Amino acid sequence: MINLAIGRENEINQAIVSLIIRSLILLGPAGVGKTVLVEGIAYRIQKRDVLACLLDKKILMINTYFFLVRCFVGTSRNGGLAFLSRGDIQMIGATTTDEYQKYFALDDAFRRRFDAVILKEPEKIFCILF
Repeated sequence: MINLAIGRENEINQAIVSLIIRSLILLGPAGVGKTVLVEGIAYRIQKRDVLACLLDKKILMINTYFFLVRCFVGTSRNGGLAFLSRGDIQMIGATTTDEYQKYFALDDAFRRRFDAVILKEPEKIFCILF
């Protein structure tokens, strides 16, 4: 496995720290590298370059993870987020900042369970490398 998340060490470290306690939602414009960031986290887990509490974690990539995350919004009243509260699973979702504001930011239970990491465009030097 090759780490394609070049120049994203700060965001990967922030995401890894967030995953110690909560699930994660990555925010940023389309094409900014949200999926590559998840691959960078998986790379660090595979290389055992994470905190001990994350060494046994596995990342299962599901192409519809935005849909999966979105379907949990508003389910806190009927216990739909209980499996996240208990720590049975953790999720990593990704969406744009506009979609987050429209669908997720209004759900207090969702915001308590997901830590947001905001991605911006990478620096030009890292874009030129590829």
